[in-house]
Amino acid sequence: MTASRARCYALFHLNLAYSSIEVTQRPKVIERCYWPLLELVRATRLRPGIELSGYTLSAIQGIAPEWVAQLRALLQEDRCELIGSGYSQIIGPLVPADVNAINLRLGNEAYSMYLGGSPRIALVNEQAYSSGLVPLYREAGYQAIAMEWNNPAARHPEWSRALRDAPQRALGADGSALPLLWIDTIAFQQLQRLAHGELEQNDYLAYLERALREASTAEIALPLYGNDAEIFDYRPARFTTEAAIDPRGEWRRIANVLGALERDERFAFVTPSEALACTANAAIALRLESAEEPIPVKKQEKYNVTRWAVTGRNDLAINTECWRLLRALRAKSSPDPQLERALCSFWASDYRTHITEARWRELRAELAKALAQHAEGSRQIVRESVTPLGGDSGQCSGREPLRRRGRLLDVETAQVRVTLDLGRGATVRSLAFASLGPAPLIGTIPHGFFDDLALAADFYTGHTVIEFPGASRVTDLAPVEASGQRVRGELGEAIRITAVVHTSLGAVGKTIDVFEDAPRIRIRLDFDCDLPRRGTFRTGFVTALPTAFARERLFFRTHNGGRDAETFLLAGRHVRHGAAVSSLVSARSGLGATEGRVSFGDHERCIAIRFDPAEVAALPLLEYRDVGDSYWLRLAFSLAEIDETRGLPDLDDRPMPAPSFCFEIAAEQT
Repeated sequence: MTASRARCYALFHLNLAYSSIEVTQRPKVIERCYWPLLELVRATRLRPGIELSGYTLSAIQGIAPEWVAQLRALLQEDRCELIGSGYSQIIGPLVPADVNAINLRLGNEAYSMYLGGSPRIALVNEQAYSSGLVPLYREAGYQAIAMEWNNPAARHPEWSRALRDAPQRALGADGSALPLLWIDTIAFQQLQRLAHGELEQNDYLAYLERALREASTAEIALPLYGNDAEIFDYRPARFTTEAAIDPRGEWRRIANVLGALERDERFAFVTPSEALACTANAAIALRLESAEEPIPVKKQEKYNVTRWAVTGRNDLAINTECWRLLRALRAKSSPDPQLERALCSFWASDYRTHITEARWRELRAELAKALAQHAEGSRQIVRESVTPLGGDSGQCSGREPLRRRGRLLDVETAQVRVTLDLGRGATVRSLAFASLGPAPLIGTIPHGFFDDLALAADFYTGHTVIEFPGASRVTDLAPVEASGQRVRGELGEAIRITAVVHTSLGAVGKTIDVFEDAPRIRIRLDFDCDLPRRGTFRTGFVTALPTAFARERLFFRTHNGGRDAETFLLAGRHVRHGAAVSSLVSARSGLGATEGRVSFGDHERCIAIRFDPAEVAALPLLEYRDVGDSYWLRLAFSLAEIDETRGLPDLDDRPMPAPSFCFEIAAEQT
């Protein structure tokens, strides 16, 4: 059906904290990018949304307060609309709910202080979305969110094309929903190409006309733009392949095409809020997330959540330090606004991608100072007594806790029965919990179990894989000797097995605690090696046995930045979080796990994998596929992935030692 009219809207994202922009360049950005944006608003009928964080707003106020005054005047004249995002550009699904709530509150305080009001619509930071964020936006006073169409739609083939033509609703993890305004990556990249001289105006107009022809109704909401303002008549110097600045003026090219649209009666410029009123279709509550992509992110697959978690100069280190600061903040007896603001700043996305050397050094110095002031001694010290097994000490509630069978070592307590494979680095051959029945649920799937050649390998539990693409793979699966001890302490009573695996990169110490008083085991991996700069580092693998759970009811559950857990059904899905996008990008998705837990199971049995992000802020990666009447499911924790931001040197180009990583596997109620 041919559309007779399109409500055109645009959102410009302003970010003075842009990773590759030096602080000294900020006045130039304001001059070349932000002032022309306001001039565009004055010179055309476009009434765009202008989104900027509280940090960016306060930074502009400090450099060019007259610009803030002009923006405030244009808002009062209804010539544009304020779009919010929070105090800092935080990747919401990677930080816990209380930090997201603080960030949104501080952002609203800045908007009120400098612009006299609060925004109605929030632009999801970097379009990194999770359903757990929806109730937090609502609680912060937002009445709608703006989120990308393209990636969620690609993961939901059941969606009709008509859903793109009008606003819908985003379904939150708590069952609530918020009105949803679409951003279209193809659309904003088309306008960018036009501005940069890579696309002629007639070609751009033909693209819009095609969108009208393909529309499902007579009136649609058409997103023209929803991305950065700093890329017009300025180059952030993020890539060596950036196009030269068009000498005719890129903002002028945008103004010219807007003039053409003004003269075309098929197009009408509206504010983002007015676009929300487009009722061509009844708004449907949609789940934007999926098992394959639990955290949708804008643009092509190479842009995914791993780029803010385990790539960059050293995302793993600064994320862990932020978690340690948060632990200190939570321990305070009264609010600490200064630390709240600093923590939101430290967690900004731009420190985790193409951050410049000078700003990286400044961040590390400020983080170290904050940790010394607030988190000194915050690391938890576990007190325990250790006794070698043997004689009376070998007894544990009337059971012989250890039994050697060739290369296998059986460990049994009242709550847990586990078999370790000493021929494969003390990996878990099988793991059963008394509370969930006698059958093992976790362990090793041997080569030959599946007929599918894609799964013709051994799949272990409790090991590490380090890969250098095009070069080599290193694992800790060599034969070991192990010793047993009895441990009593604050964490409970357990049988402890220790071993050391020698690899070409260094030794890996393994400690497996099998608890007597709770259905859980804890595995600690101590690495005598460095994180690879151009490689991947995945550890703490957990493999579900194919007979453990009912496939049709199999699910996984975790928190991605919200208070409510998000649950994903797995049957019929093909989940490949750790699969490479290309030779330059080693993974395509991941889990925030912002409560330090990922669970999977069915309606009767459930397993929880727990870790402490304040010790190591690892990124869980899940893989799943149906195999005949069975399935293949495993989880791993990534400490390093590859993308275009990885490989930049840390301070003084020093090596980044791999941290010790500890995780638990426990029985959990469904």
